Amino acid sequence: MKNILWISCGWWMTLLFTSCNHDEVFPDQAFIKMYGGGFAQEGVGVAEMPAGGYLMAGSSTSYSRGNYWDIFVVTTTAEGNATLTRNVSISRNLRTKQLLPIQAGNGGYVVLAQGENASGLSKTYLLRLDKNGNPVGSPVSIRENTSGNDFPTRIASTLDGGFIIVGSTSAVSTLGGSIGPNDPADLLLIRTDANGTLLWDRTYGLSQRDLGADVYPMPDGSFRVLSTSIREGAADQDLLLVSCDSQGLLTNALSFGDAQKNETALRLLPGATAGSWIVFGSKEGQITEVPFLMFLNSDFQSTRIVNYDQQGAQKPTDILPLPSGFALLSSTSTADQSSDWLFQLTDINGTLRSNFSTFGGSKTDTPGAMTASSTGGYLLTGTLTFDNNTMAGLILTDANGEVNGTK
Repeated sequence: MKNILWISCGWWMTLLFTSCNHDEVFPDQAFIKMYGGGFAQEGVGVAEMPAGGYLMAGSSTSYSRGNYWDIFVVTTTAEGNATLTRNVSISRNLRTKQLLPIQAGNGGYVVLAQGENASGLSKTYLLRLDKNGNPVGSPVSIRENTSGNDFPTRIASTLDGGFIIVGSTSAVSTLGGSIGPNDPADLLLIRTDANGTLLWDRTYGLSQRDLGADVYPMPDGSFRVLSTSIREGAADQDLLLVSCDSQGLLTNALSFGDAQKNETALRLLPGATAGSWIVFGSKEGQITEVPFLMFLNSDFQSTRIVNYDQQGAQKPTDILPLPSGFALLSSTSTADQSSDWLFQLTDINGTLRSNFSTFGGSKTDTPGAMTASSTGGYLLTGTLTFDNNTMAGLILTDANGEVNGTK
């Protein structure tokens, strides 16, 4: 059963630059909240802060001149009530891609963002946040591609406290913040120190179009990189697993996947046994794309594939490894052709449990990311639509992924 969002933010929603903090609290500390102003917002990443409460990072067009995207940061109490909201801008558009908690040093967080330079070309930025969610300095531009666009996707911490960023780069100088459907692109890997200073960057032209999805740092300092690959003249797109040494030099590249279906890479996770891997992504279904989990052995051969076309699951957005299995977050289609958030739990083999929940109203609502909460439940963030405004949403569920005792 869908968890319908009954939203009553009040008359102040009509004011363009005033934040809305919607209050919907359920038993067992669960809640549904929305944050933002009178234009567009999105939730992209969420974390639980060490001192209590939550941190959500996303993007907003409500607080900038010209309705450009800014980084949007919200800190809340344990009940989800906003204690601080900030928008951070430095370029014409600055849009959050990921929120990464930092384990080393003084802790805190880093926001990976995609911005634009004066010419409108896409660049990669990092913004540091302290452990309370306050920005530390200004966003740092990592790599200047003067002849095309860079599109960062994900970031991970390295063994020395620095960062590794994966994405794509295109020599096509197309404006608009995304790679065109027919534009060629290379896999991009960027290595920085803890301050975001560039140490090295590598591009890999392994096929006509390589879209970097995820990167996993190995204990020996090397990296495993997951990408979506489209070979020239090929009828479908496959998955690509790339191995690089600590300096980003290519040591191996393996293309795999269903030769009859288009597949899109999303996340790369280590498997239960040494050298094995788990790939989370989407593949072409009968009507639309559906999420899947692919289990690979140490020889990178598929041993098990689980497709998730139940409950109308469509585009996947995040996966959370659990001691007993996985939590999956995806979009799901509705009868009125809109979309909701779909939360599902699986066992260690990827088999769905009976628990699932959908969240949304009568408009298009898009999930973003999730993490586990110390309450025993789950924190979800994404976009929720109210009165034709897209708001940054934050949902705290119970251990079953529910907010009011019903699915």
